[in-house]
This record gives sequence, C-alpha cells and structure tokens, in this order.
Amino acid sequence: MNYKPHYFFSDFFLGKIVASTIVMVCFCYPISAISALFIGASPSLFNIAYRALIALGATYVSVICIYKNGLRIQKSMVFVYSFLLFYFIRLVYDTAIAGVTTAQTYFEIYSFFVGNICIVVLMIGQALHLVDKQKLIRQSFYILIISNLMILLRALYQLDWQVGPEIFLFRTFISLEKNAVGNDIAALINSITIGLQGGLLLTLSLSYLLLIGSKKARPHNLFLYSAIILGVLNLLLGSSRGPMLFTFLSIVILLCFYVVFQKRTKKFYIKNLIAAIVLFLTISFVVNWLNANQIELSIVDRLLETKSNLEKGQTEERNEIYNEAFSMFLEKPIFGNQINTYSVAYPHNFFIEMLMSTGILGLLIYLGALVFLLLKIVNYKFYGKYFAILFVIFLIFYGLSQTSGNIYQSVEAWCMFALILSYQKPNKWIN
Repeated sequence: MNYKPHYFFSDFFLGKIVASTIVMVCFCYPISAISALFIGASPSLFNIAYRALIALGATYVSVICIYKNGLRIQKSMVFVYSFLLFYFIRLVYDTAIAGVTTAQTYFEIYSFFVGNICIVVLMIGQALHLVDKQKLIRQSFYILIISNLMILLRALYQLDWQVGPEIFLFRTFISLEKNAVGNDIAALINSITIGLQGGLLLTLSLSYLLLIGSKKARPHNLFLYSAIILGVLNLLLGSSRGPMLFTFLSIVILLCFYVVFQKRTKKFYIKNLIAAIVLFLTISFVVNWLNANQIELSIVDRLLETKSNLEKGQTEERNEIYNEAFSMFLEKPIFGNQINTYSVAYPHNFFIEMLMSTGILGLLIYLGALVFLLLKIVNYKFYGKYFAILFVIFLIFYGLSQTSGNIYQSVEAWCMFALILSYQKPNKWIN
C-alpha cells in the first residue's frame, strides 16, 4: 500500500504507535520470551530486540510530537518528570562516580530505566490524547489472550501435558529446561509474572462484562467467559500471593465502578443476585470437591504458611531487606543513600526504595504525583468507563510494585502510572 509521505507524521499513525508501545510495555514480555523458546532462539537476544523496539517507538513519537507541537507538560505530569530526572541523577552518580555494585549490569539498568521508562513516560505525556482508548483496551485484551495461552501451553509442555488438579500443587514457572517446579530464581518467566498475566486477563474480561454494555463494543460473551477461565487457570498456576491479592482488590474496585455506572433498577438487583448465588454455589462445589479429594492448592499452602509465620513472629528474607534499606535511609535521610542495598538487593517496595535511594526529597516529589493521582480517582466520573477499566489494570501493576518491583525496572507500573495521570476528559481530547 502506498502511503502519502506525511502519513507517518500524522496524529492517526502516531496514536497507533503510542497504543502499540503501551501494549508492548505492559503485556507482551511473555510472548517475546516464549516465542524465542518455540523457535529455538536466544531469549536474551529476543528481549534486547523487544526492549529496543519499545524505546525506538517511544522516541519516534516523542520527537515528532515535540517537533510539531513543542514540549507539552501537563500539570499532572510535572512531579513524575521531576522524580524521574532526580532518580536519573542518582543513577549516574552511583554508577559513574561512586561505582555502586549492582545485581544487574549498568547497561541493563540504563536500558530499562531510560529506554523503557523515561522515554515511554515522555511519549505518553506528549501523545496519549491521540490514542483511541476503546481500541487500546481491545488490543490489550487480545494480546493478553495470546500471552496467557502461550504461558499455559508452555507450562503444560514442561509438565509432560498433565491435565488435572495436580498441576496447581506447585508454583509453576517457565524455564529454558523442561522443568516446571522448584526454585524459580533463574526462571525465564517467574511464577509472579504467570500469576500477573492471569490476573490481568481475568480483570480485563470482567471489566468488559460489567462496564461495557454495548455488545458491539466488546468481544462475544462466550469469548469473555473463556478468557475468564484462562485467566483463573494461570492465576492459580503462578500461585503467587501478590498477583492473587491485587487481582482480588482490583476486582473489588471494579465492582464498585459497576455499581456506580449502572442504572440500579429492579432488573439490576435480580440479575446480580442470581449471579452472586451462582458464583457462591460454584465456589462451594469446587472447594468441597478439592477437600473430598484431599487436594490442597499451592496458593492455599502459601497463604497458610504466611499466616503461621505472622502468628509465630517469624519474618521472611524480604523483611530483612526492608530493614536494611530503611537503615540506609536513616544514614542519609535528605538525598538518599544509593540505588541498591549494601547486600546488592532492592527492597521490593517503591516507597522504601525511594527513601533509600532518593531520601525525603525524592519521596516528597513522588507524593506530589500521587496527589494528582488522587484527584483523578476522586473525579473518575468525568473520565468515563474506559478510564475505570484502565485504572483497575493500573492497580494490579501498582500493587505489585509495592511487593515485587523496583524503581528502575518496573516498566509496567510507570507506564500505567503515566497513562492514568495523562488521561484527559473525553470532551476535551480525542477518546
């Protein structure tokens, strides 16, 4: 097809690049990793190419938009840009001057933070208004279908195609070798990511069913129900507490949106009462069946273990990292200490890590961004149902950043954070 020369500079084309880049950042890593395994290529090289493509797309859009319209800085994004700049200075000082030892190579840290966080955040701030939010959500849904199917197929291959409740007795991860259980520290796709992908698909499918009334604007119901089952399967396969917890919380928030956006007629109450009864009976049947067959899911074991540890006052290794990071903050409370703990680890919590690496000053800048986030949440009705759907997806990523992520590698959390803060009212920008 022959395009006019200016097509690649048009708002339409730029909007497509923005949407595709957001989807790649947030949902496509498992597709990249498993595709490499399927064709026998190096997952590392695939990942480098995948991350480079994201950086190139975000750079292209940012440069064209700034050239056409000048640098546009929304009030809601000022604190995000300021924090990222402040943290970049910390990175440069620690790596170029102080020579801080890190678990990752300096190239990996900079490629993630600059190429897949800073430039992507800049792109979203400059061009999110060019994106059709309905198409963005639909594209995300289909990509999550593909991602979850690939994860499930690879997991079953590693389990010699066993199909039964026994596959949920262990934490599953995707590895280079045909070995699906055990220690997943060196996993290609760890159990957290598997659970996360399942939780995202489950939440997005429920969002379509609950918030998008027009059947023309959403996939067929049978397709949505199948996606819900697929999402639940991978959520259980991962057996990770973080994805399970934050998926549950996001669904609770989604139900609140559902109640607010729907007309509460007599039909509304009858329909939802029936749905609640069916759901309760289904869960009761599954639980009774598992108990009758003496099957205890891995996630149940982990939750019971956590409960037991709390009752006995026992702490996990992560608690020790929290304590070390906070002690480092107290040593240099104003500007922070360094990007990693002395034991070369990250605290698995954005706020503790901010205190450790950027001090009180960095945390105050970040809290400024959270104030604007709170204003968005309070005024959610002005932004519409697509904002509500994207917000519950954001909650899952953001929740995990408090239990599993770090500042310079949690690309999904930063991408969705920028998306929510840059989201404009439909009557002001193209929606």
